[in-house]
Amino acid sequence: MEWVTVGSVDEDHLSLLVERFGVGARHWASGLPQRLTAVAERWKITYTGVRRGGRTSAVYGCQRADGTACMLKVGPDAGLIAAEARMLRLWEESRRVPRVLEVDPSAGVLLQEAIEPGDTVFERGVVPDMGEVGDLLSELHEVRMTDRQIAQLRSLIGRIHFFYDHWEQRRAEGPAADRISLALLHRGFGRARALADSQETLVPLHGDLYPNHVLYGGPNRGLVAIDPQGCLGDPAFDAVDWALWKAESRDEVDRRVRVLAPRIGTTEERLLDVCTAMAPLLAVARCTYGDATEAHVRTLLELADVETCDY
Repeated sequence: MEWVTVGSVDEDHLSLLVERFGVGARHWASGLPQRLTAVAERWKITYTGVRRGGRTSAVYGCQRADGTACMLKVGPDAGLIAAEARMLRLWEESRRVPRVLEVDPSAGVLLQEAIEPGDTVFERGVVPDMGEVGDLLSELHEVRMTDRQIAQLRSLIGRIHFFYDHWEQRRAEGPAADRISLALLHRGFGRARALADSQETLVPLHGDLYPNHVLYGGPNRGLVAIDPQGCLGDPAFDAVDWALWKAESRDEVDRRVRVLAPRIGTTEERLLDVCTAMAPLLAVARCTYGDATEAHVRTLLELADVETCDY
């Protein structure tokens, strides 16, 4: 069957999976065509194309027998895929995440609704209207959950530890070490922990809501979030990337904060404090990937309260 070529994983993508899961990811990739064949037969789907996944999965476009477009996600760690399905179902009633159609927790395969047109905010490269972003955030945060569902959410402090551990390592291994000091990261980490300890309003957070995890869903759906890493905490932490992404001046950050803060039920001061705490991480990311203007990096460093210097 010609579509079986969908099961191949290119070397660049495979290197990301190996970085995350070790050399066992290569063995997993070698068995992927057979796994996809079995899934197609069981769920009566036809593959229509490849959508490259990230560090945890491969993603494929497909179609159900009734012609409904959908997306299939499969990864080396079945537990992660099963957890993602559980998280998506927590927010299903909001219609701000794709609907789960099928899931095989043991095989690490998830079939979900296709979002059209489905390109990410990051791919378009244009900062969306902050009012629309605020609506997305508030609807994610206001979703009704039972005590049992809330118990499935991680703690915010755990996510903060994860982010700082990850980006401290990336800083040490890449070009960001020449620009951002370890002391700056530690200062940001301390601020973030203090803010998490002092949080008063706890809401269900997406937990990883940056522009590559938000899709354009057309006029009927608006912005749609994917890949939730659900946690419970301060609403300001989900808004940081949107207050700071591509911002090239402190005035621009302040303008976005004025729009976002009231929509998510926090104060401008609180949101700015969280932005200051997380700015070092975003500075490391932008220096690592080299995908930001100098003005944007300087704005992040200004928020982090350090002197800037030329590359």
